[in-house]
Amino acid sequence: MVERRDGSVTLAVLAAALASACAAQTPHPPARPLVPVAPPVIACPERVAEAAGDEAPMRSLLGASVVKVCLVGAASPLLTAAIKTQPGDRLDANRIDADIAALVALGPFDDVRVVTKRVGDGVVVLYDVHLRKRIMEVSIVDDAPGTEPKLDDVMKVFRDSYAEKDFVPAEAKRVALLLQAEYAFHGYGNARVDFEALAAASHTVNLRYKVARGQRWTLATVVFVGAEKVPVTELKAATALEVGAPYSALLGERAGLLVQALLWDKGLLTSKVVVEPLTVDGQGNVELTLTVTEGARYKVGSVSFPKQSASTTRELRALVKTRASEVFHRTRMTSDMAAVKAFFARRGRAVDATPTLEVDPRRESVDIVVRIEDAVAP
Repeated sequence: MVERRDGSVTLAVLAAALASACAAQTPHPPARPLVPVAPPVIACPERVAEAAGDEAPMRSLLGASVVKVCLVGAASPLLTAAIKTQPGDRLDANRIDADIAALVALGPFDDVRVVTKRVGDGVVVLYDVHLRKRIMEVSIVDDAPGTEPKLDDVMKVFRDSYAEKDFVPAEAKRVALLLQAEYAFHGYGNARVDFEALAAASHTVNLRYKVARGQRWTLATVVFVGAEKVPVTELKAATALEVGAPYSALLGERAGLLVQALLWDKGLLTSKVVVEPLTVDGQGNVELTLTVTEGARYKVGSVSFPKQSASTTRELRALVKTRASEVFHRTRMTSDMAAVKAFFARRGRAVDATPTLEVDPRRESVDIVVRIEDAVAP
């Protein structure tokens, strides 16, 4: 202890002595062992949007450590076992692609996608799997029930065909278009058919088609433009259309094809028939116009059967109804080809008879060359 000359003790020395005495009397508590801090627990969510972390493009996280792998939307040991990416792995695009392929192979799924989320220095990988739903019931809601086409008739086609099947939106749309065509065929050319999938029991839907028929079309008149060589009465009969009956675009297209076939049977080989856009008035009355380009009328120049013997050629020429110098008739020629095949069949030989038309516009004639070859077995 240091004293001043006046006998007092310095304050600093006195404080040090006091601290030393206290230390000698008060023991230090034992040091606590260091406990490592556990990483946060990451739970797999029911939906991708609920997952922890910040969503980031997978390409920006390649090589990062995978801290969690989750299967979202559907869970089963089989699906889980198909995923080879595991916690502790480095995020690898090729392995992710292989996982997706393995899941798709176990389908049926509407969609399989991968979402990656950054958590600290690691990445959470979520496989978002959407099981394809099953169709439980199919129904049609018609805004004009009881009229043609009758609802029951249409339902026979679609209810039994599509119930108890997987719900595929593209297939449901295709069915809607088929229904729309069915209504159009009965005169509802502006009919619209939409569908909705109503949630039912787990992973099932009830499919409902809604029909808005619109105005019904009725054929009022058929007009031919450019027809001179064939009487209009004969052309109208060929259309198989009935004035006053429900009209559809399909009937108009068929009428055009039937008129074209008639013109070919009249020797008008270069003729053309165009179904013009419809004219429909406010009451749904339709005026159908067919524009006809007739061209020259062709006659048969000759009928030949290459590579056949002279005797066989004579028999075939006597058999067929198509004759030289007559007006070309397509339907008659088609019947002749069937007769030629039957001729050889009676002799134990199956053949194909293919006519080739060699047209000479200058002479307005056509030579028919019938090539006969052994039929190829199906």
